[in-house]
Amino acid sequence: MKYAVFQMACDILKAGIGLMGQHTGAVVSARLAEQLAPVITAQTRVGNLRFYCPGHVAFWQAENLLTKEPETNGWIDTFEPGDVMWDIGANVGTYALYTALKSGLTILAFEPCAINYHILNQNIGLNHLEDRISAFCLAFSDVSRLDYLYMASTEFGQAGHTFGESTDWQNQPLSAEFRQATLGFSIDDFVEQFAPPFPNHIKIDVDGIENRIIRGAKKTLADRRLKSLLVELNTDRAEYCQQVMTQLEQAGLTFQAKSHVDMFTSGPLASVHNHLFIRCSFTPP
Repeated sequence: MKYAVFQMACDILKAGIGLMGQHTGAVVSARLAEQLAPVITAQTRVGNLRFYCPGHVAFWQAENLLTKEPETNGWIDTFEPGDVMWDIGANVGTYALYTALKSGLTILAFEPCAINYHILNQNIGLNHLEDRISAFCLAFSDVSRLDYLYMASTEFGQAGHTFGESTDWQNQPLSAEFRQATLGFSIDDFVEQFAPPFPNHIKIDVDGIENRIIRGAKKTLADRRLKSLLVELNTDRAEYCQQVMTQLEQAGLTFQAKSHVDMFTSGPLASVHNHLFIRCSFTPP
């Protein structure tokens, strides 16, 4: 009922703008889009964050910063001054921004979707965190190449996109709404070519090609400077999950725990869990 009333109000507004004529109506619509996109503030125990929310999905991402994945926040809370975190699949930057609230940390955020990358940078700027977060619009996979990001949706803040293959997080064919040309690297190639700040912690949230990213990071994952890794996996894909876990264990990382919150105990995401791996010298949360 509330949505129907909201939709009716939108239709009335559009009709009113349409009466202004094509050019004037377009100018007014553009100005309204700029002025009405909200910036919301999320309160955390270590400080407040501001989020640019041009759509309802981006709004939900920001509003649920502390409730969607508390295990991720808890893991981030264990980071020590001087640590470097790589956020692979950063989306609009909720966890990269949360990490940056702690002084002395460096964050590299990787988001291949140009739509989300725009919002990610808006959020970094809103919070004046460009000295702590470096954002890159690129994808990771098993080899370095030019390919496509197959996008499940072009909505602001939406996830479910896959680099290099048109499949979804359940390994089913994806009816992509848009195909975006994208630059991809293996993590090992990226480290070798550009010598970025080396990760002490890696977060991987990429909806389906985790095994390829990990396969392209053998040297990086085996490096003892890497203390921990958090990866989101679909446990319904048992063989696939075991393959990923074996790859990480062969790199010297030990499986610690898997978890998700009550809101995901039923529904399509019930089988999706964050899996934490640690180096034996690192104290887990």
